[in-house]
Amino acid sequence: MTCSFVQIKNETIFTEFSSTLSFWPSAHRAEITAILAALLITPPKKHMTIYTDSLSSILHYDTLKTSDCHLTSHQYFNIQTNAPI
Repeated sequence: MTCSFVQIKNETIFTEFSSTLSFWPSAHRAEITAILAALLITPPKKHMTIYTDSLSSILHYDTLKTSDCHLTSHQYFNIQTNAPI
């Protein structure tokens, strides 16, 4: 399963990212991973808009945002099952 995103600045493609997920691929995991990767490259305090039609991904992000999870991005992406927390 592949996840990807495009960062646009002033109506021009600024950054493109694509990655392959292994171990139990799913559309939900690909989407939440793309959202988290986009958040990782965005500087703190910067405005960003993420467009998705996946209610499941939105709810999962809200859960992560309010959780007491203290994993670094390196630890998160190296979880053996590669599954969202």
